[in-house]
Amino acid sequence: MAAFIYVCLAFVVWDVYLVDRTFANSIACPLACACLGQMVDCSRRGLIEVPKDIPSWVEILELQNNGITVLNPGDFKGLPNLKLLDLSSNDIEFINNTVFNDLQHLTTLKMNYNKLTELPVFPKNSSMQTINVNHNSILSIKPEAMASLPNLKTLDLNYNQIMDIPVETFPKGCKIQQLFMNNNRIISLENGCLDNLTSIEWLKMNKNKLMELNKSVFGNLTTLKNLELMKNQIKVIDGLTFQDLSNLQVLKLKRNSISSLCDGAFWGLQKIQNLQLDHNKITNVTKGWLYGLGSLKQLSLANNLIQSLEPDGWGSCKGLQKLDLTHNKINTIAEKTFSRLYALQDLYLDHNMVSRIDDGAFKDLSALSSLEINHNLISWTIEDVSGAFIGLDNLGKLGLKTNQIKTIVGEAFHGLTKLRSIHLEDNPITSVQENSFQPLEELQELHFNSTNLLCDCQLAWLPVWLTSSGFRSSINAVCGHPANLKGRSIFDLAQKDFQCNDMEFPKPIMREHPLSQIALKSDNVTLNCSATVTGDKDPIVMWRKDKSPLINVDQELYATVNSGDVKTYTSVLKLYNVQDSAEGKYHCVMSNKFGSAYSKRAEISVHVFPVFDKKPKDVTVKSGRSAKLECSAKGQPMPEIAWQKDGGDDFPAARERRMHVMPKDDTFFIVKVKRADEGIYSCTAKNDAGTIITNVSLTVLETPSFIRKMEDKKFTHEGDTTVLECMASGSPKPKLTWMKDNKPLELSERHFFTADDQLLIIVETKKSDAGGYTCEMSNTLGTQRGNSILKVQSAEGMTASNFELDDESTTTGIIIIAVVCCVVGTSLVWVIIIYQTRKRPEMYSATPTDETTLPAELPSSGYASSEKDVSYTPLPIHAYSYQDYQLKEGNYDRFRGCGRPAAIFPSDVDEDDIEPSRLLGELRTGRISGDNSLGSGNYPNSETDTISSTQSTQSTTSVPHSLQTFHPILNTDNTHTSDNNCVHCVYNNNKTTSVSSIPSVCSNSITTDISPSCKHNQLHTPKHPPDCECKRQLTSIACGIPTVPSNNTCDQITPPSYTDCVIDSGVQKPLLNGHTGSSYINTPSLQQLSSPNHNQRDCALPTHISIPIPTGHRTENTSISV
Repeated sequence: MAAFIYVCLAFVVWDVYLVDRTFANSIACPLACACLGQMVDCSRRGLIEVPKDIPSWVEILELQNNGITVLNPGDFKGLPNLKLLDLSSNDIEFINNTVFNDLQHLTTLKMNYNKLTELPVFPKNSSMQTINVNHNSILSIKPEAMASLPNLKTLDLNYNQIMDIPVETFPKGCKIQQLFMNNNRIISLENGCLDNLTSIEWLKMNKNKLMELNKSVFGNLTTLKNLELMKNQIKVIDGLTFQDLSNLQVLKLKRNSISSLCDGAFWGLQKIQNLQLDHNKITNVTKGWLYGLGSLKQLSLANNLIQSLEPDGWGSCKGLQKLDLTHNKINTIAEKTFSRLYALQDLYLDHNMVSRIDDGAFKDLSALSSLEINHNLISWTIEDVSGAFIGLDNLGKLGLKTNQIKTIVGEAFHGLTKLRSIHLEDNPITSVQENSFQPLEELQELHFNSTNLLCDCQLAWLPVWLTSSGFRSSINAVCGHPANLKGRSIFDLAQKDFQCNDMEFPKPIMREHPLSQIALKSDNVTLNCSATVTGDKDPIVMWRKDKSPLINVDQELYATVNSGDVKTYTSVLKLYNVQDSAEGKYHCVMSNKFGSAYSKRAEISVHVFPVFDKKPKDVTVKSGRSAKLECSAKGQPMPEIAWQKDGGDDFPAARERRMHVMPKDDTFFIVKVKRADEGIYSCTAKNDAGTIITNVSLTVLETPSFIRKMEDKKFTHEGDTTVLECMASGSPKPKLTWMKDNKPLELSERHFFTADDQLLIIVETKKSDAGGYTCEMSNTLGTQRGNSILKVQSAEGMTASNFELDDESTTTGIIIIAVVCCVVGTSLVWVIIIYQTRKRPEMYSATPTDETTLPAELPSSGYASSEKDVSYTPLPIHAYSYQDYQLKEGNYDRFRGCGRPAAIFPSDVDEDDIEPSRLLGELRTGRISGDNSLGSGNYPNSETDTISSTQSTQSTTSVPHSLQTFHPILNTDNTHTSDNNCVHCVYNNNKTTSVSSIPSVCSNSITTDISPSCKHNQLHTPKHPPDCECKRQLTSIACGIPTVPSNNTCDQITPPSYTDCVIDSGVQKPLLNGHTGSSYINTPSLQQLSSPNHNQRDCALPTHISIPIPTGHRTENTSISV
């Protein structure tokens, strides 16, 4: 019984507990609110204040959408567990600083859509992490409000009236990760205002009034990942603006007024993946502002003003995968527009003005899978370009909607082997060439609709292929021509309905193509093209340059009726005053509603005559220094620059590798300049238009110096002619001064200078001439001196032992003796050769003479002989004689005064100066001036112009002078002398000195008379009649004078060929044809007689020739009279 009572009491106690618990709970949830778990929902209750009976256990309290205007300090007292408080959509204007003092665990506060004017202040060390106060009227953020929120991570201030952010708004150590300040009135961001947001990852400031971004405003935001600055008024992005945002991944700058992106604008964004620049005023894409975007994956540039894309501009964006360029003004896609975008997968070019796509424009986009070019003007590209899509090996989708495409040519889609979907809707397609879609092996979707198809025989294949390929359901193809098929679907026609008419040309057919031309700048150019078409309506003509349309050009259209409705239209394009910009490839396009005809391309090249823009100037430089010559020219095509020296390509500096040419600097250098570099340098600029030349003089300055050192000692003999040398070089030309025994040298009849004072000549040397001679040379750069001691020895009793010659004199004597021995030896050899060849025991007349037979290279003068009597008639002679002083040293490039003297014997020819052997009578052009001939006796600056012939003919082996010779000079006065023992000698001054009583000379004379009236092959003496019975065969000698052997008639004689010549006014003429030499007879003129009827030749022949014949140590003159 007790047990039963115990159980009943237990049940009563349990029921009381349950009733009490249920009652308590019902009292804790306010009547105007709803409770669910730990949440109390008092929203939309029309409350004007916070309920007083909110239970203490509440964690989420929702009071939004009420009419609460004021929060009292005790409204939230006793709610220690409250974590989320939502007061959005009320009319709260102010919050007392003590309102939230009891909410120590509050982490989220939502007060959106109120009338707050400032951010509330929370108790220190608050646990608040998220504050949403958007759509209020907050004017500023107080630093003390932020200081009370050390744990705040998200602050939403969107749609307020904040105008600026003071520098110390956010305290140090601020942990805010997300800051949203969209739709405020912020005009600028002061440097340092965001520096304490070192933990921020997301910053939104869209739709403010920012006009610029300072470079250092984001300096400390190294953790920022997402930055949004859309719908501001930013116009310029300076370089390095975002340089410190190394972790930024998304940057949105849409709907600003950005028109200028400076170079390096996005430098530093090492992890950027998404850059949005839509709806700005950007006009071009350049590699400068793209620099540093190597990690970029998506770039959006839609709705800008972009007209051009810099070639190779994407080099810094090799990882780009998506590029949006829709709604811009791009009209050309050049060959390198998208180069180096190897990872690009999606390219959007819709709603541009693209009318030109060059061949290979997409060749680097091997990874591209989707290409959208809808709403452009690329009809010409599809119709006239065959390689526009080359390189798109992985393209799967191609959009070509609304592009005014009329014709699809056979190679339009060449290279798209993996294309699966193609959209051609809203294009007025009239014709599709057969097999146009054959390259599209993986094509799965084909869409196009056209009501303008030209249903002729060339379109018969299309319905068959579309049906067999399964594309009939996605195609709307209706005929527009001919009239009987207009409006009918191609799928409803039979094959026989597709007919062609050879006399009808609904689509233009090109007949004449423009021709390529080369024009000079400022010329006018005309291009023509013509096409045949049927119909009354004129075709539309468009001229294009480099595949781009020409606008506002002068063109004319002429129509010619062929037959019926067939007309030929000719378009004439006129280009006036063409400039460099006119260069390019031109072609014309004639179009009507059925299609277009494209001409071949004609290339116009504009050439510009070269013009010097940098001319070289005369250069004067010291020897050993560097010379710099500059020369450049401009023209079209670019002229080539070439250099010449003295009219040739021989550059001493180039041979010695002292010449340097800088191709890019237009500079020509010569280092370590030498005297050989001096001259006239010519700069030549040449291109296809012409050639121009400018000259510049290079002058090399040298201090005076000796070409050969003066002899320390010089020995001579009394009565000899002595020559002292002072061979000088230098630039400017040195002035030479001679002194004897340190006193100025006084000139006399025996002392004079020659070769620009480089040679001092002393005639008939005397003992008083001995002494020290000094030669001083000087110019503006310096002075040099040379000394020589002259010793004069007695002429009597000279022996080799008492001359006391020094080593130099001994050597000179040995050389002279050796030369003379060679001469004598060689002469004997030639005597033997002549003797054997002539095979005659007698070479000359029976009269014994003391003459020496001449060698073969100098054949002796001929003579006339008769069996009845022998007569010798000596005639007057004139001759030059000189010593061979050759002057060509240093700055004094002196030609030899009388040329090279003819060698008397073969041994006279120097081994280093071998010339072809010449006859003594051969003469050299322009080399007989004789101004400095010593042998002639003509000494400049001397009062005595002639020297005794006895002195001129004497030469001893002991004197180190050149071998003296005489060159025969022809006499034209034909004056005979009665003195057989007298020789007439003519020196350079043309004076004649008569020297008598020289039997050794006169006795060696061989004379032969030849009548001036002798015919071509006849000779005679005065004692023979004109028929001239010739007894001997003719043999030519040195002067071309024939001799008359016996036992032959004149008809059997073949004399040497005479030059047609006459003696006119005392003028001497050449003697023989074929005789070339180094000297000519000094005569004023030459008259040749050349006539078919002129059988007899009158020849001016030498009347007397004197030839020197060496005899022992003495040179004698053998006289040959003619």
